[in-house]
Amino acid sequence: INFDNVKYVVDSDLKKTNLKFLNSKIKIISPNNAVKLKPDLIIITSYYSMNIIKSIKKMKFNADILKIFPQFQCIKKI
Repeated sequence: INFDNVKYVVDSDLKKTNLKFLNSKIKIISPNNAVKLKPDLIIITSYYSMNIIKSIKKMKFNADILKIFPQFQCIKKI
């Protein structure tokens, strides 16, 4: 996998904050920090994507969402 265009990974598990993703140089950040960075695109790779989308809406992200599981879906800015 080429991670050149991935700036960070977001995880709500605070134990993972500031760790690196899959032995890469990509830092794991909290959802609160992600809101401040104003991403254009959020890619959800979790099976629990619908719960994550609900959280994203509550946090008022202004980003497109690409959901991978359980089925591929692109959601325009929410």
